[in-house]
Amino acid sequence: MSTHHPVKAGPESKPGPTAGKPPASPRPKKPAKPTGPGALKGSPEARRQAALILEVLCGVRTATDASKAMGIALPRYYLLETRALQGFILALEPLPRGPQKDPASEIAALKRLLSRQKQELARNQSLLRASQRAMGLPAPRPENRRPARKTHPRAARSASPNVPACVRCGR
Repeated sequence: MSTHHPVKAGPESKPGPTAGKPPASPRPKKPAKPTGPGALKGSPEARRQAALILEVLCGVRTATDASKAMGIALPRYYLLETRALQGFILALEPLPRGPQKDPASEIAALKRLLSRQKQELARNQSLLRASQRAMGLPAPRPENRRPARKTHPRAARSASPNVPACVRCGR
């Protein structure tokens, strides 16, 4: 014998925060991808060959009959059948989840990162100069960016720095 205990409304059975609100609208659904024979892409000849290969795989036709219907040799038929099955298997492999990386978007992201890094470098250089001025340090000399002068072949043999090593050109 079972006894039924009625549920009492009390402080512990308060309605939740969503009580009295209309239900939230569902997320918009993605458009359905087309299915069926009309959704298949390819030339009419390729579709006909696919149908013949499927008939052979189902046992409706022999491989010889299908190769004659396609107008190709039997070894060529077997090659097409293998390619068709390989494509079928590859199409059934699981796809990677989430958005895929696109080389163009990766380049754009790297350009944005480079721009941000250049701005940060300029900001840090400015802060360094300001802190050096605040501490009373002299401004650093700009680096000499000129290419080094080539030394004259006889300049290394000079005994004194004031005396030119070469009498002809004075170096």
